[in-house]
Amino acid sequence: MKLLFAIFFVFLIYSCQVDCNDLTYKEGLTYLKDKLYSGDCSSYFPSSGQIRSHQSYVDGKDDGEWKFYHPGKIPQTIGVFDEGKRIGTWKYFYPDGKVWKTNNYNSLGEKTGKWTTYSKDGSIDTLVTFNSSN
Repeated sequence: MKLLFAIFFVFLIYSCQVDCNDLTYKEGLTYLKDKLYSGDCSSYFPSSGQIRSHQSYVDGKDDGEWKFYHPGKIPQTIGVFDEGKRIGTWKYFYPDGKVWKTNNYNSLGEKTGKWTTYSKDGSIDTLVTFNSSN
């Protein structure tokens, strides 16, 4: 009985996953079947079936941690949204997994702090500092 329950639970989890390609975007909001979407979605590379992205939404707004991947599940972009605004540190990566750039946002979604771009050898290529109201 426990095995049957476990199989049912796994099936339920995977059958509830939404493919990001099923979502539509209108005027800055995300919809599933013409209703504002709340939940997670994932997308996959067609050629390999490997994960391409994992995104989260609340009431149609980008919300929570977002991750995008290069082929081979190597991170491409990692960052957090709060009610449609980028917040905190967003990291971008080269296809080999090395950090390409880091960007910072305050709680209002404004650019803040140091924005750094790195060369492929890891040295700093550019550095810009933003001052924000928060």
